[in-house]
Amino acid sequence: MHAMNLRSLLFVVLLCSTCFVTFAQKEDKPNALQLFLQANADSTIIFQQSSNWFPQSPYYILSKKADTITAYTYKALPKLDKRIKLPRSIGLKIRHRNSVMVNLVPIDVNMYFQPIYFSPKKLLNLWKNIGKDPPWQLADDSADGHACIDSQGNRTGNYIYDGGGINLYLITKNEIKKLDYYAPQFFEKVCPGRKGRISILKIEHLFDKHFDL
Repeated sequence: MHAMNLRSLLFVVLLCSTCFVTFAQKEDKPNALQLFLQANADSTIIFQQSSNWFPQSPYYILSKKADTITAYTYKALPKLDKRIKLPRSIGLKIRHRNSVMVNLVPIDVNMYFQPIYFSPKKLLNLWKNIGKDPPWQLADDSADGHACIDSQGNRTGNYIYDGGGINLYLITKNEIKKLDYYAPQFFEKVCPGRKGRISILKIEHLFDKHFDL
């Protein structure tokens, strides 16, 4: 009975810790990784598909310093190779490190931040293609209105409450700007034609094509 109560208490503590860190990570204040990239690159684009179900959705990052373009990810580490046989306690510890702790530690330059190889030509093409819809000039939901809004500011059309979204962080030496789009795929079908949504879906396609989201 004592062991069962102890496990229950531990579960509550971990759950509360997750909620606390999740809340902290969802604030709009720049995190340590964003500030690090601001200090060490000229311009950076962070693409994130936000989710109602996962506390820390992966970052897919494209960063430029002088004439050097580099790609990174910030996400859970790869799952263990199923062919590897481990003692249960060791396997659980490694899985916890790889896929649970990413939701509990502050977003920073840690083990979850990794450079990704693409050829220089592919990186340059990705950077140029994203620039065709200049991210720094895009309007997001905070500017154009949430969901489907008519000319009088009234919401029209269908609505969903459990859809994911897209966050785009634009980082330069002078600012860290966040663009936020809720369920752009859905609302572009319901009320098509909004330029910001069309552009962010094009950018999503480019990141998906290269990073295999």
